[in-house]
Amino acid sequence: MVGTLGAHFVWENGFHYAFYTLMGWELVDVPEGPTTPDLEWPTWIVYSAIPLGSSLMCFRFLQVTASFIRTGELPHHDHGHVDGIDEATIAEEINAFEMEDNLHPHDLTYKKRHPEEQSGQGGKKQ
Repeated sequence: MVGTLGAHFVWENGFHYAFYTLMGWELVDVPEGPTTPDLEWPTWIVYSAIPLGSSLMCFRFLQVTASFIRTGELPHHDHGHVDGIDEATIAEEINAFEMEDNLHPHDLTYKKRHPEEQSGQGGKKQ
């Protein structure tokens, strides 16, 4: 219903002018239709998103209805599942403060554990 009404609106809003021009038909008393102020596109291009989206939504509804009639199950999506990641793999917990490299921040006890390194020296020993 929304797709049909939207398609009629798009037709009257200027698509008929584009269609007649494309087909090479004579344009007698056919207005070109309004354009968008910023992009200067014909408004029927922008407004055609409504009937197109409504039609695709109805098509998907009919697909789900036919599938439900055949199998008795509705489609579902597991939001906790990500393709490409094995569920058996468990990530190990890493404490970034305990890593002994210069890429991660150190905690406040780092100087006590490593007295040979002094801050401000860039890690160089004297």
